[in-house]
Amino acid sequence: MLNNEYELSLSVSPQVSLTQANGTYVCKAAAGKPAARISWNPPGDSQNMTEILANGTKTVISTYNMKNVNEDKLTCLISHPTGGKSLNLPLPDKIEEKESFTMIILYSCLTGLLGILGFSLSIYLWRFCRSSKRKITATTNIDTISGQNIQEDELEPYAIFVQVENVIYDKACNFSSG
Repeated sequence: MLNNEYELSLSVSPQVSLTQANGTYVCKAAAGKPAARISWNPPGDSQNMTEILANGTKTVISTYNMKNVNEDKLTCLISHPTGGKSLNLPLPDKIEEKESFTMIILYSCLTGLLGILGFSLSIYLWRFCRSSKRKITATTNIDTISGQNIQEDELEPYAIFVQVENVIYDKACNFSSG
């Protein structure tokens, strides 16, 4: 009788997750057989740790420190014989930093425009108030016009008011006396 010995190898796909806390990102490939390989894009300060579980599967935990990284997106790349996966995580600190920088620029422009508008308005109001303080003074004395004394002999004949009676109309309207 022949004894054949067979060895069966079973591959188990890991469950993957990506989390973040205090500038450190954790990529986890849990309960995989064989152990998964984890790498990061962009490459940086990372450490991998492997735990062997009681059922023979392995969990790989990779931590990535985000200090001195100027990227918008972080990708955890998981390689495994059952299929590779990549997990993307937008970096909230970087997004908030860009949004706050954009808001600073917008508020600065708005403040500048309001400052220019306020300055222009104050100049306009200053000129308006200054011109309204110039009062035109009317003279009641016929001898003074615009602050100059005028002699009576210098006056033109039309400048002197003369009251003339209209004899024709006065006589025409008086029909009763006759």
